[in-house]
Amino acid sequence: MIHKWLYFVTNVVLPLLLLLLSMVKVDDLAAAAVVVVVVFDAIDVVVVVVVVNVDDDDDES
Repeated sequence: MIHKWLYFVTNVVLPLLLLLLSMVKVDDLAAAAVVVVVVFDAIDVVVVVVVVNVDDDDDES
């Protein structure tokens, strides 16, 4: 279960964060930090839904 979350983080979240950081200026880092926090809050919800769905699939198999 954890390895699936780590796979998601390393293959989806990190590239997006790197892309975001590469686009922002130093003056915008504070705003970028806020965006990152909001995104991670949203990701937590998505991860919970995905984990629940994966648990259901594992139980059925």
